[in-house]
Amino acid sequence: TKPVSRTAYASITMAVDAAGIFICHLVTFALIIIPMLLLAHHTTLVTTPDTALQLFRFTIFPLAWYALLVALSANLRGQAGIVQGLSWVIALVLIGLLAAPLPALLHTVIRAIDYLNPIIYTSYGGGQSTAGIELGTSFSVAMSAAALTAIAAGGWFAAIAQWRRLQA
Repeated sequence: TKPVSRTAYASITMAVDAAGIFICHLVTFALIIIPMLLLAHHTTLVTTPDTALQLFRFTIFPLAWYALLVALSANLRGQAGIVQGLSWVIALVLIGLLAAPLPALLHTVIRAIDYLNPIIYTSYGGGQSTAGIELGTSFSVAMSAAALTAIAAGGWFAAIAQWRRLQA
């Protein structure tokens, strides 16, 4: 048999996972919208000029989260569960630390790390706060969508680079 490169195998595996995430997202969206339209006779869906961009932002979020987790755990060889299990806790703690009275240098480091935290880019209200915590930076919907896309692509490529190194 002809051996398959780890890069090709990883790319195919991640593409299948991404397709599954996307399909689950669409099914969830349908399960929310269809009953609203069928059961509430006077319901109208309100759209704004940025509705399509908002939909894209919230569609890319789980893909960015997945890519980040894969990038952080690609070289752990069977021990990725610890990264996946603690990821939400660490991401939320990092956001919470932005509100903590910390020294300026530590605050700057935490803010820099939080730019890679996909949860930062999923807030409403102009993107100025997440869970009531002022981030100090206002992200537009377009900026949030672009950042999530960059995290998704960067995580994907970082994971593949790590798998390629493991193959060598």
